[in-house]
This record gives sequence, structure tokens and C-alpha cells, in this order.
Amino acid sequence: MAFTRFHDDPARIAKQLQQQTDQGRWAIDVPGNGDKPCFQLDPQIIPQKWGGNLWTKSIDIQSSLLGIDRPLTRDCMNAKYKQYVSGASRIVYPECETLTTEQSRAIAPAWMYRDLPQDHSYILPQNPQANTEMKFSNYVNTRIFEKDNFNRDAVCPTNNQEYTKPNLNANISTTNNKKTARNTNSKEGFSNNMSSVGKNVNIEYARQQFDALNGTQKRHVR
Repeated sequence: MAFTRFHDDPARIAKQLQQQTDQGRWAIDVPGNGDKPCFQLDPQIIPQKWGGNLWTKSIDIQSSLLGIDRPLTRDCMNAKYKQYVSGASRIVYPECETLTTEQSRAIAPAWMYRDLPQDHSYILPQNPQANTEMKFSNYVNTRIFEKDNFNRDAVCPTNNQEYTKPNLNANISTTNNKKTARNTNSKEGFSNNMSSVGKNVNIEYARQQFDALNGTQKRHVR
């Protein structure tokens, strides 16, 4: 019978172990600042990545701190509490004394700069009052400005009623209306003559007034 347990496949076991040890591999194999990074003696510069107290076999040291590598017993105290992990050693970093941070309280104490007379009796590079006033018009009320500078272009009309009279007969000359009005004997162009001639005159005048008001200037065919 064939072996069908896929869980015990060698490739699957290798992949599972690789995933379980990724955290430790990242802590150990993280890219650092070089093979032998320089340890800064300056306390203001904090060691990063590699760290100043990192030892070899960091996983075994972490397991020892968690108590995984010792049995749960009270009989042998010397075997229970191990002081060192076998094979672990401290990583030696070269010391760098060139990169230092200047301490402000050491190089410039307060008593050297505080409560001292400050002499500012020197010529300023620029005039401090050069830009006190704006070089353009500002804070101007545009409404009052337009009223003060208003100029009337058109000439005012004379005080009569000619310019307000509406033009009722724009297309027909006024001479025809005057001739028609003269032929009648009454006001408003109507005739008192009730004969056929008088009726025709009254109808023609009314038609002219209607056409002038409505703009329908055309020849009526009777």
C-alpha cells in the first residue's frame, strides 16, 4: 500500500520549519550597518538594529529565559538555574570616539549668556519704516468713488413733453394723418357726416389708428 500521508512529506516539513523559524531568522539576520558596525560611545546616539548587548545564539538565550531548556523540578538547584548558555558569546564591536554630540549645557552654560547686556547700537541693513505705508490705493469705498467720478455723457433734454410722447405711427408719415384729420369736421379725426362718405372717413381713420398701435401696416382690400 502506498504512503499517502501528505502531512509527512519532506518538502512540506521543510516549509513548515522555515515558517516557524522566520521570526528568529529576522531577528538575527536582519540587515545591519555592516559586518563590524561601530559602537557609539556617545549616550545621545542610540544603537539600532545590531544593538549594543546582542549575543550569539540569541534564540537559545531567549529559550533559557523562558525556562524551556530545563525540567520543572526542585531537586537540583544547580541544574535549574543556569547562568550561561553554552556556546554563547558577546559580539565585539569596534568603538568609535570620533562621532560625538556636543552637550549644550557643557559647551554653553546658561551663566555665560543669560542676564548679559545686549548691544544693538548698529546700523540696520534695511529701513524698518520703508513699508509702513502702502504704495497703492487701499481701503477705498468703490461706491463713493464711482459717485464722485461720475460723468454724464448724454445731454439732458429740455423741459418739455416732446421727448416723452410715444410714436404711434412709425411707418406711415404724419402728413397723411394730418390730411385725413383736416378732411373731418370733428375732433379725433371722426366726421359728423353720417353719409357714406363720412362713414368711410371714420372707418379709414380708425383703421389707421389700429394699424399704428399694433404695427400692422398693410393695405386693406374691401
